[in-house]
Amino acid sequence: GKLAGAHQDDIIKALKGHIPDDYEFQPEASISENNKDYISNPTLNNKIHCLISVVAADRGTLMDKGVIQKMKTIRAEASKLGIPQLVFMTRVDQACKMTQKDLTKIYRSKKINEKMQECSVKLGVPMTCIFPVKNYHDETKMNYNLNCLMLEALTQAVRSAHDYVISHSSRKQ
Repeated sequence: GKLAGAHQDDIIKALKGHIPDDYEFQPEASISENNKDYISNPTLNNKIHCLISVVAADRGTLMDKGVIQKMKTIRAEASKLGIPQLVFMTRVDQACKMTQKDLTKIYRSKKINEKMQECSVKLGVPMTCIFPVKNYHDETKMNYNLNCLMLEALTQAVRSAHDYVISHSSRKQ
């Protein structure tokens, strides 16, 4: 069947900076260069500085082959453009009983490590760029351990994006 979500070409055009922030993606057709919203000469500010893919740890094996191929194609283009890429692997508590009971054991979990390796192989992302995180779902209070995992992932995203901007800046001093 036809894949849902944003058109693959639009995501690639967004990476390159051709699509404005408030653009509403159309799954049936990619934005054309004639579209009034299309940015013909994007600046560094228009471009994507870090590509983050979100994959559910408990559903990785259920991912449609077409979705995996779409992600690989987009990642390949991001690689050509020098854009750093990370994966946030969510729902780790649903994939592993040990982390469900104690989130601090996430990096000691064989099950989570297997899920990260599976994700690495399927998407071609190094293990060091995959961050296991847990979503707030039915918690009624703030969870320090959950926040630390997400903060670690977001910190790496900001660092990666910052490094991209520094290396692609045309600042002359």
